[in-house]
Amino acid sequence: MAFAQIVPTFFSTEGLTQCDDIAGDLIAEANVSLTVETAKVRHRDHPCIWTFSLLGRLAQYAQTITGEERTARFSALQDVLTPNPNDFIDADIAGTGAHCGMMITNDRCLIAKLNRLYDANLTRLQGFTVSDALAAYNPPNGRAQRRN
Repeated sequence: MAFAQIVPTFFSTEGLTQCDDIAGDLIAEANVSLTVETAKVRHRDHPCIWTFSLLGRLAQYAQTITGEERTARFSALQDVLTPNPNDFIDADIAGTGAHCGMMITNDRCLIAKLNRLYDANLTRLQGFTVSDALAAYNPPNGRAQRRN
């Protein structure tokens, strides 16, 4: 299948297949009795593996696609296919914290990626801005924050 046809299917279970080589390397490195196929079928049970793998492959795609190609062929995915020097670091950080379900950051590109993966039911990690998190925060003392 041509690259231009593969990329639009990334935000579906097909995305797991597109990055199963990365997941397989992580599983092998961990020396656990888990196959990639089992991890794929139960991908929500292995959020760290898949969050890192999906974001890592997405970073590779973003670096591969030229600006012209991004605009012409992948306009619906521009927000997640624009390369950033921090993409691989973001994948590492998000993968490490993938169990928690929430990542608070002001990196709107990372938030877009995380939320697309979450909406596609591929990961359990959602991204929120700091101001979103503060607006929703109710302190444990029972007193709601005053909102302006």
